[in-house]
Amino acid sequence: MRALAVVLLATVVLAPAAAAHPQAKGYARGFQSKVVAVRPEVVGLTVRVLGGDDRLRLENKSGTELVVLGYDEEPYLRIGPNGVFRNVRSPAVYLNQDRFARVAVPLSADPGAKPDWKQVSTRPVWQWHDHRIQWMALGPPPAVRAAPRATHTIFKWRVPARLGDRPLAVSGKLDYVPPAGGGTSSGLVALVVITGIGVLLAFALMLLRLRRGEEAATQPG
Repeated sequence: MRALAVVLLATVVLAPAAAAHPQAKGYARGFQSKVVAVRPEVVGLTVRVLGGDDRLRLENKSGTELVVLGYDEEPYLRIGPNGVFRNVRSPAVYLNQDRFARVAVPLSADPGAKPDWKQVSTRPVWQWHDHRIQWMALGPPPAVRAAPRATHTIFKWRVPARLGDRPLAVSGKLDYVPPAGGGTSSGLVALVVITGIGVLLAFALMLLRLRRGEEAATQPG
């Protein structure tokens, strides 16, 4: 009975954590960003979204350096034949380190200052949390609250850049698509599985103890 109590206590402790696990990801489940266009089109330049709306990935094999602009239109990234450089004076360098921008931006970050470039990669590819493509609030948008099982377009987005001396823009949209088997049902499945394992383990321990008791009773005194 003590073994049964211990297993059931562990089940009570572990089940809520398993039920909550689907919501523990770095981005909100159901939000999906998509690149719609890159204008002008450039051979060797590819941009895509990773992890729903988590990160923007840009690879530049065009042979011409691309400068991605930050939230104040300041130079943020340089991606080209020599690799990737970040302007440490750009506030975007620090804000983009966290999915929800929960970071302190140093006083040295000044979008109006002369860029201070630091190389971060020798390859012409980089990925980052770009908050222009993401749903940043902790709660869902009003449209999703009103109809959580429907698909919604939340907003259209644009990330500006320069390719050489030409302006360039990556445009896209953020959608909400109801996750298949949402967090509640996933949590219920996890709860049932953990509880079942706990009960089976408890009965196995009880049967083992009973068998040992029977063997002890048959031994000569």
